[in-house]
Amino acid sequence: MMSASDRNLRFGWWSLLVFLSLGGVLETLHGFKVGWYVDVGNEMRRLMFTLAHAHGTALALVNIVAALTARNVENFELRASVSTCLIWSGILFPLCFFLGGIVTYGGDPGLGVWLVPVAALLLAADGLLGPVCAESWERQQNIKKSVVMNFILPSIKMGELLSVKLDFNKGWEKPQMVGSCHV
Repeated sequence: MMSASDRNLRFGWWSLLVFLSLGGVLETLHGFKVGWYVDVGNEMRRLMFTLAHAHGTALALVNIVAALTARNVENFELRASVSTCLIWSGILFPLCFFLGGIVTYGGDPGLGVWLVPVAALLLAADGLLGPVCAESWERQQNIKKSVVMNFILPSIKMGELLSVKLDFNKGWEKPQMVGSCHV
């Protein structure tokens, strides 16, 4: 049986492929000036399709990050309920916006957009269920410490190595440190 992190990782990569391809189709419709998509009266359709593409791509990335976090952070498991909420919000958000753009009523989206609150509730439920995935306070603290030590601190160190400051009067220069903050 497939684990929750495997399911989210597979869903995330496939949906990333689908929604990036949708972005390519939208760019093609725009590039060839297809009236059904770019005419002035179809602004709502264009907005709904763009929202479908953006939300689908973003939630695909969220699924991938959640799965990789569950795989790489010690003592962290992606609960089945959290996994299911993430996947269904990744399906419903873009589907609602896409359906809302297929048939528009003047400047208003179609009826599919009424499902967006359901998708938002699933995403909120994921946010509420996620923090309770650790069994005890001590385990939660170990997870936080592991995330800080393995992901955040190396990112900060890399940022300090690569950060530069642009002063329009002087050009590029290294950042000045004041305490532990860059100015």
